[in-house]
Amino acid sequence: MAAIMPAVSQAAAKEISITSSQHLSTFYNTRNGNTNTLDRGEVGAIFGEGYSRLYEKFILPAYDPSVTLTSGLLWTPITARSMEVYLTDGTWVSFNYYTAPNPIGGLVAKTATNISQKKPIDLTEYLNKAYKNGTPVGFMMKSSIEGQNWTDFTGFPSGAQTLSLTFTSAVPEPETYAMLLTGLGLMGFIVRRKRKS
Repeated sequence: MAAIMPAVSQAAAKEISITSSQHLSTFYNTRNGNTNTLDRGEVGAIFGEGYSRLYEKFILPAYDPSVTLTSGLLWTPITARSMEVYLTDGTWVSFNYYTAPNPIGGLVAKTATNISQKKPIDLTEYLNKAYKNGTPVGFMMKSSIEGQNWTDFTGFPSGAQTLSLTFTSAVPEPETYAMLLTGLGLMGFIVRRKRKS
């Protein structure tokens, strides 16, 4: 009986870009201890006043076992300020300063301090795990000089960060279909000959 050759496949990649589903900042006033939660993007330290942190949450596409998330890049705004980026729990809906989500693990990256250094943060491994688990992902940005008496403050537009995702799936090559049809045809021919004999 004719053997059907195993399928040969090639990778088909699809890139998408998603913006944050939620976007909040918190502010702590170091003079009087007052706090605020703001529906805008403020990050940094203000001399003699306090500091702000930015929190954003992303909802990844629904998990599809036939595709793999092969690249996950976090793009942060270009700023002359030195900001730090941390991963956080992404299950929050809303919060205030005292209940803001805590970082998961340590520092992920520092943002570029030179406009010519616009580089994404590679989070492929972490995002792939979240994609498979069906969990949202969150990030927190803070000033690298938070708590010091310097001014390092930046206001960002809503949706300041984006995730650039690349999904790859195995797609049979055209030659594979031709081989499959040829194999099926040969099998049918052999079966018909056996029936006649």
